[in-house]
Amino acid sequence: MTSRHRDTLRILVTGTSRGIGLAVTDEMLARGHTVVGLARTRLESRTSAKFAGRFYGIVCDVRKEADVERSVRKAASLVGPIDMVVHSAGITAFREFRKTSIREFDDVLDTNLRGTILVTKAVLPAMIRRRSGTIVNIVSYAAKTVYTDSSAYSASKAGVTALMNSLREEVRKYNIKIVNVFPGAVETAMWPVSVRKKYGKVMMSPAELAQIVCDAVTRPAHHVVEELVVRPVVGDLRI
Repeated sequence: MTSRHRDTLRILVTGTSRGIGLAVTDEMLARGHTVVGLARTRLESRTSAKFAGRFYGIVCDVRKEADVERSVRKAASLVGPIDMVVHSAGITAFREFRKTSIREFDDVLDTNLRGTILVTKAVLPAMIRRRSGTIVNIVSYAAKTVYTDSSAYSASKAGVTALMNSLREEVRKYNIKIVNVFPGAVETAMWPVSVRKKYGKVMMSPAELAQIVCDAVTRPAHHVVEELVVRPVVGDLRI
C-alpha cells in the first residue's frame, strides 16, 4: 500500500448533491480525504475550516460526454491524479414496464449506465498509466433480484454490474480495483414520500451505508472487496 492510500486519497464522486453520493462525500471528507463532487445542480459548499481546500464541487451532467471530459480534466487540475472514483449518480422510474415511456427508459439508462461508462472512460487512462486506482460502483440489490415496477432501473443496474465485472478482468494487470456495492433499501429522495414514511425506520440511512462503503474501499493494497451486499435486516420491503 502506498503512503497516499494509507493517508489521503483524491476521490471523484458523482451524484454528490444528495443521498448516498452526498453521504459518501461527507464520510470521506471526515476521514481526511480530498473529494471532487459532480452533480447536475450546484453543490452545497463545504467551506468550514474542517474541510477547507479538500472539497471541490463541479456542475456536471454525467449523460453528456463533453461535460464529463471537461469535468474530469478540471478535477485533475484542482487536486491532481484521481485515486478513486465513486459512481453514485442515479435515478429511477417506479412504473410497470408497459407504462414506462421510452423517454423514461432513456433517462434512467443514460444516467445510470451511460453516465458510469462516460466517467469511467474519462478517469481510466490516467489510472492505467499510474498502475493504480479504485472504481467503486453504487449499484443496487435490484441488480441481483427481481422487483415489479422497476424494469428500467433494474436493467440499468444489471448493466453496470456486467460492465464492471468485465472491466475488472481487463484492468487487474494494472493494479486497478473495482468494487460493486449492492445496497438494499436506503432512505433517500429516490423513494416516494409514502414509502419513506411507512418504511423509514427499517431502511438504512445514507450515512450508515457510507460508513460501510468507505471502510470496504479503503483496504490494504494487496486485497480488494470486489462485491459488497448491504441490506436492512428485514430484507425486501413489502411495497
